[in-house]
Amino acid sequence: MPVRDRRIDNAKGVLIVLVVLGHLLEGLSSGWDDGLGRLVLTSIYAFHMPAFVFLAGITAKSKRLGERILNLLLTLLAAQLVYYVAERLAGDPFEWSWIRPHWILWFLFAMIAWYFTVPLIERAPRVMVVVSVATGLLAGAVPFADYEFSLSRALVFWSFFVLGKVFGRTLLTWPSALLPWFRVGMVIAAACPPLALFVADLEREWLYGSRNYEWLEVGLVHGIFIRLCLYLIAGLAIVALLTAVPDRTTSVTTIGARSLSVYLLHGLAVILLTPTLATIYDGGYERAVQIGAVVLCALLAWALAQLLAVRPLHWAVSEPSRRLAGLLLKPLSTRSRPRSVAISSAGRQHQPVPRHLSRHVESM
Repeated sequence: MPVRDRRIDNAKGVLIVLVVLGHLLEGLSSGWDDGLGRLVLTSIYAFHMPAFVFLAGITAKSKRLGERILNLLLTLLAAQLVYYVAERLAGDPFEWSWIRPHWILWFLFAMIAWYFTVPLIERAPRVMVVVSVATGLLAGAVPFADYEFSLSRALVFWSFFVLGKVFGRTLLTWPSALLPWFRVGMVIAAACPPLALFVADLEREWLYGSRNYEWLEVGLVHGIFIRLCLYLIAGLAIVALLTAVPDRTTSVTTIGARSLSVYLLHGLAVILLTPTLATIYDGGYERAVQIGAVVLCALLAWALAQLLAVRPLHWAVSEPSRRLAGLLLKPLSTRSRPRSVAISSAGRQHQPVPRHLSRHVESM
């Protein structure tokens, strides 16, 4: 069994807590409208999903590709059904769609598309880096790139998946040679561009990656320039994150290793808590209320991440779909399996050389 890279788990742990925090802050009645909330949300959304996609690219493999894709598809269908029921019970049902994943489930839909490209990335890595970056920049010119099939986000964030697959492992080995003061400087440098986005009052849809340039009311050249700047900002933040996270077990390691359950289940908690959070600002917008709301959401995000990363919940989220995918594909694997006993020309039987099989357990 290969040893898990604790830096990947630690980075995922930090990111998934930020994901939960961002969604809780959006549950406030004025999450994106007040100054402090918008500052925190802009800082989070400027890099957290590109970083998550980058880490997913690091662990992506073409081995058992069909099983991985089917596993994601089964997980997506189950989660879409669960969220449909949850939203109906909460009194805010959405229209069921087979082509439009609900809310946070876009990531699973996009992951399925990205996994189909893994063999191409392994065959021509440098070419695919150029192709994916160009695709992301030009995706805004596609008039039908929207929420259907998660097309816009899949195209916009695909380059980070490719970059993670091609350069991720190398980048993980780089920080070990850096001095501590240089690591601190990297984090400070990465924190400055999101402040500029906050001052510029950038439309949040740019950070979501879910809309084309026409909807954002910019021309092609202008749109490419803004998206390229966002790519560079996210790239700098990813490097800073991997520079800062330690290669040892921390309080977020387990959360990162089990981030799939946190990602898929925290939305249910947000649906439950949103009515309460939305009333926080009803009494006014005083600075103390704004600060208190952000602190409260941060504490809730940490608590939810800890709770949803417990082993039973992670097993319930990840194992059924994985095992079902294996069962569904077992007839195909059995049909293509080579004969276990070879007969020599002398009529003697030769037992095959045993192979040591190891399974790499992936998480979000």
